[in-house]
Amino acid sequence: MTGDDAQYLPRRATAKLADGRGQPADLAEWRGVGAYVLLADPGAGKTKAFRAEALATGSRYLTAREFVVLQPAAAGIATVWFIDALDEMRADASTWNGPLDAIRQRLVALGCPRFRLACREADWIGAVDTEALRAVAPAGELAELRLEPLSRAETLTLLRLWPERVSDAQGFWQRAEQLNLTPLLANPLLLELLVDAVRGELWPETRRATYQLACERMAAEYNPGHRAAKRGSATPLDDLLAEAGLWCATLLLSGAEAITLDASNSQTTADIPTEAIATFFALPLPSALLASKLFLADGERRLPRHRTVAEYLAAQTVARRIAGGLPISRVLALMGGFDGGIVEPLRGLHAWLAVHCPQERALLIDRDPLGVVLYGDVRHFETREKHQILAALAREAQRFAWFRRGDWAAHPFGALGTSDMVPAFKELLGSVDRSAAHQALVDCILDAIRYGDLLPELKPALEAVLRDSSWLDDVRSAALQAWLVQSQADLASAHAWLGEISSGVIEDSRNGLSGQLLNALYPKYLEPDEVMRYFRVSGARDWGYTYRRFWDTDLLIRTPLLSHPVLADQLAALPIDRSNLNGVFGLSSIIGKIIAAALEAAGEHVDSPRFDSWLRAGLDENEFVAIKGPDGDGVRAWLSAHPERQKAAFSYAATLVLPDPGNGQRHYWACEQLLFQAKRPPDWFSWLLEIAASTDETAFARYCFDNAAHAAVNPSLDFNISMGDVEKWVDKNS
Repeated sequence: MTGDDAQYLPRRATAKLADGRGQPADLAEWRGVGAYVLLADPGAGKTKAFRAEALATGSRYLTAREFVVLQPAAAGIATVWFIDALDEMRADASTWNGPLDAIRQRLVALGCPRFRLACREADWIGAVDTEALRAVAPAGELAELRLEPLSRAETLTLLRLWPERVSDAQGFWQRAEQLNLTPLLANPLLLELLVDAVRGELWPETRRATYQLACERMAAEYNPGHRAAKRGSATPLDDLLAEAGLWCATLLLSGAEAITLDASNSQTTADIPTEAIATFFALPLPSALLASKLFLADGERRLPRHRTVAEYLAAQTVARRIAGGLPISRVLALMGGFDGGIVEPLRGLHAWLAVHCPQERALLIDRDPLGVVLYGDVRHFETREKHQILAALAREAQRFAWFRRGDWAAHPFGALGTSDMVPAFKELLGSVDRSAAHQALVDCILDAIRYGDLLPELKPALEAVLRDSSWLDDVRSAALQAWLVQSQADLASAHAWLGEISSGVIEDSRNGLSGQLLNALYPKYLEPDEVMRYFRVSGARDWGYTYRRFWDTDLLIRTPLLSHPVLADQLAALPIDRSNLNGVFGLSSIIGKIIAAALEAAGEHVDSPRFDSWLRAGLDENEFVAIKGPDGDGVRAWLSAHPERQKAAFSYAATLVLPDPGNGQRHYWACEQLLFQAKRPPDWFSWLLEIAASTDETAFARYCFDNAAHAAVNPSLDFNISMGDVEKWVDKNS
């Protein structure tokens, strides 16, 4: 593991399931599965994640090319193969299926061992690739995982691992937030580029400026000795970056993996000798550029620090050649596929070419509008060019409504969210068209509004979409996300919407809108004594992740400790259908946590009626405890540690037992259900004898005596009662 990898932060991933996405979990949780594919955006950290997992599990890590070309042998039946960078291997393949088929052949030759495969999400052909790989996976099972972007907390943790580069992690985040650059921080590579680019006070405002500054920093020489040695002969920075672009363009367009300084000692024939490139482009050798931070050293090989850096620099240089007379048709011929589109591995290069080559931008936009948005930077495109992007995206949606192909990257669309696009956005949001194609296009512009500039004039149009159930649920949810971003601190309307959802004025059958609103409003705009009224159990089988997480986790974290009992009061008063508390996923856990939190906060001091109401919130319609297993651990633990409150709860509950309407009997057993199967104190049954002797209720006395006598007949080391105790009680109370 390299020095950079030593600072690796454990990552999380989400499984792609048949009915949508699962919940994020640590990547380590998938160590037990036979096989999985890990998908992510460029620079998301797939390689570091794979290296770390391979090291942690004592497994084998190789690139896809190494796995196929070097044909390594298995070290034993327990070998797990971590196969990285399928997308890079596909770059120079004559057929799209060739690299994956070669990997499958090697896996079959190794006996179909356990494996993990990493690939850029844009280069993964969904179900086609999944089924092909599943055929060689152990037991035919393959998990499809998506590497989660860094959360705010993870980003701050990573920044704090670099004290020599970032003196104030919180201040860095806040400054990035002011410049609307926080979406970039979720990508480890872009985070590192930004950190390197702003070591001074010069903060970039765009993705393009971020890459430019970062490349300049990586190309510069910081060592005083080296600077002194090169004084008077150093290559100007612009020339150095132009040269870097030539090296990178050659690698990308040829499909090569690396530049080799010694062709006779190359690990693979796919490497390009430095002499070949230097001779063709009349570049000097040895090149100081290959020793800069723009390239990584791997023995005699030199690789770009990251593919996206190579794409940016290569596009910059190719654009200069086009401006100098190189026909764009010749460039596109090198980048095109059989269908006339841009081959997947070169979409990033194509996107940056659209940025650097304004004279050919219209042609490049039409070739791959989605790639231009996702992999380049369209913020400073002219308004007519942004309109052209929307028109091209609309055509893509007409051809195939799911043209984004499960690519969950949304923040790059923020570059389209500028003030000059407000009229176009209003028109699209206000359209009566509800076709799948139009809704797919609107989903794109909602991402642009969410991650773009402040455009408060769009709030009415966004509200109209979220209120209108003729839009898809996902579109309405995206409209609310965009509205919340545009509203900043003005959330009074949002509070009222919760009430309208509860009354049915605004449809929210899957609770997606409610989850976002609660997450945004509580506790600043929503008090603890009112939040529980929005706890909707009906339709809970369709709870979205945000809604369930709010109630199961965020609610108690955000609620002041002294207000936890208030939540339990509100819960106890809710008209919840208790016939199926364990049939609704997550409901039992939520109820158990709220009751336990209330007990921890005030259980020793609250009066008996209130205490009783909290515990009854965990019973079903037949008065049996419904909060079982881990969901009830907190309540059981608290009651077990407070035996006197157990006794008080049992005694008070007994006063509330009414005769059965059918037979007139009183079911005192229900009083014990309130104790959540907690551990009883050693004197419990001796105490029941005392209750039996003192109560005026004959039926209650008989119930207490019978239980004590049964415990005496069936002695346990947990309780200090014997038959002698029972006999003495009978002699005294007969």
